[in-house]
Amino acid sequence: MADISQEVEQLRNAEYGEEVRGAFISCMEKINKDNESYKEIKESVDASAEKVEQQVEEIDTKSESNFQICENGFFTPESGVGGVQKSLQPKI
Repeated sequence: MADISQEVEQLRNAEYGEEVRGAFISCMEKINKDNESYKEIKESVDASAEKVEQQVEEIDTKSESNFQICENGFFTPESGVGGVQKSLQPKI
């Protein structure tokens, strides 16, 4: 959050319209700059979230393509780790 305490103090002590105008302008510039930085952070977070979602979708797609469900209920990887095929028997 923008620190506008200096501008608030200037407004309290202002005697002339020029002083008031200057304090308001400075205050608004600080607030605008602060809001722009939050906007950039939000855009960065949104982009990161979208990238993570894409990575999760890729992992899901790879997982689905690497496993096929056999008729006997076993899960068999199409390509085993290090060339070793593994089977997982479902718990009954």
